[in-house]
Amino acid sequence: MPLRIAIVSEAYHPALGGVTEHVDATALALRDRGHEVTVITSRFARGGDARGGAGVARGGGARGGAVEVVRIGRNVVVPFNGAESNVSVGFGLKRKLAAVLSERNYDLVHVHCPLSPT
Repeated sequence: MPLRIAIVSEAYHPALGGVTEHVDATALALRDRGHEVTVITSRFARGGDARGGAGVARGGGARGGAVEVVRIGRNVVVPFNGAESNVSVGFGLKRKLAAVLSERNYDLVHVHCPLSPT
């Protein structure tokens, strides 16, 4: 039985990094197993949305279908101790996240990296 699955993460394409790749690979693998997958993330402040934007789906796979990408708030990269950290900001971020989660009635919500400060 297919599930409606949401993956919440501050890091997603076009950001580069291990978390981004892990979230993407997980979403695509779940999609390929027949589940309906949505990645909930923020808008990336630097560069464009090369691999997804508000309501943009990530291509079909072996089983067809797509991974929907919902973007709320804005991702700000904060330099810290020689590295960079992602922080999601925006007015009503917590309310918007709660609305997306409740409106879509997901069977499973995996919070990989919370959209902080929610």
